[in-house]
Amino acid sequence: MGLFIPYLTFQTSSYNADYNTSDNQYGYTLFLFNITNSSNLIRETTYSTYQPQQYQNVTVISKAFVTRILFEGASSVGVEYIKEGQQNLAYVQNEIILSAGAISSPKILMLSGIGDENELRKFDIPVVANVPEVGKNLYDDLFVSVGFSIPENSYVPFYSYSLAPAVIFGSTKNNPLYC
Repeated sequence: MGLFIPYLTFQTSSYNADYNTSDNQYGYTLFLFNITNSSNLIRETTYSTYQPQQYQNVTVISKAFVTRILFEGASSVGVEYIKEGQQNLAYVQNEIILSAGAISSPKILMLSGIGDENELRKFDIPVVANVPEVGKNLYDDLFVSVGFSIPENSYVPFYSYSLAPAVIFGSTKNNPLYC
């Protein structure tokens, strides 16, 4: 991770040592994960419990980017998506579940015509539903993930995941961030 954590420590005082509490969800932190193919780990709750292939009424299209929901009147009938540079349409029989995250969900809704009608008209988007709250007052747990892998047989002391190296690094004169 090089200078990333020391840089954040230098720039801000918003380090969150325990993101699992309800006291404070703001700031930067380190997320620790143990991701491996080891048979000793039980990952049923995260992956294998839900296999879409076992359901007749679910179609999964991977590596696709939804651009908007298609409507007939006020009823959603499908989605427009891009896959491998090609625009495609997929139609539904029952419902669309929009779960594109805190940023993309309102974006898709607005591109589909659901949002503040004044904003939609600025971009010549036909209004399906005037819902001024879409895309406003966003308070969510947005974060940027910086990932790296450690070879399986490597020894990495637990303390190296903490702020201790950053504090040691930040307090020495041999670093570019020292003040």
